[in-house]
Amino acid sequence: MESDIEMIFTLLSGSQPPAPFYVKSSLALLFVVRLIIMIVTAKTTWNDDLGDLICNSTRTGCRYECYNSYSIISPFNLFALQLIFIISLLIAVASLQNLSQTRDISRSPANSYCMLARMIIEGAFLVLWLAIYHGLLRQPNFKCDTNPCEQIVVCTMLQNQQKNAFVVVMYICSLACLFICATEKNILMTQVVFFKSSSKIQNIRNSQYI
Repeated sequence: MESDIEMIFTLLSGSQPPAPFYVKSSLALLFVVRLIIMIVTAKTTWNDDLGDLICNSTRTGCRYECYNSYSIISPFNLFALQLIFIISLLIAVASLQNLSQTRDISRSPANSYCMLARMIIEGAFLVLWLAIYHGLLRQPNFKCDTNPCEQIVVCTMLQNQQKNAFVVVMYICSLACLFICATEKNILMTQVVFFKSSSKIQNIRNSQYI
């Protein structure tokens, strides 16, 4: 039973068997939490992000253009894309496990590469979010003067608090995964350096006895 649970955590975490249980369980739980939040909010909060935008303009195409200037990509779609990349990594890691069984961290850098790949995915999307929205949260009200709107139009995003809460939770989960992977990566690097140093010292000692 315990081995089955550990195997599930390994698959959902995207790590190799040598990774500590707390790393695998933490990453797996965070992945499940994000997946559940995406499923629950898909048909409620994010059912129609464009439809939730109200602007004081009746001109055709104005609301659509204001939405594009307000949100280049829906936060839901951005985090969904991030999960797709993560799921792709999980599948790749699972395939790697079938090809080779890792027993010793010092003999195989597979787990280190897995952590590095996860860090790149998490970090890239966190930076991308800040680059797109210039901050963590979207403002509920904004002014729009793009074509074909007449002069300055005031727009309001409905359910903005719920949507910002979604963003905060997903962002924190991503940050937590990034921190866990970075910590594990540093530990692996330290172990590799220590192993190489110990091997060199042992070789020197052996040469002295020859």
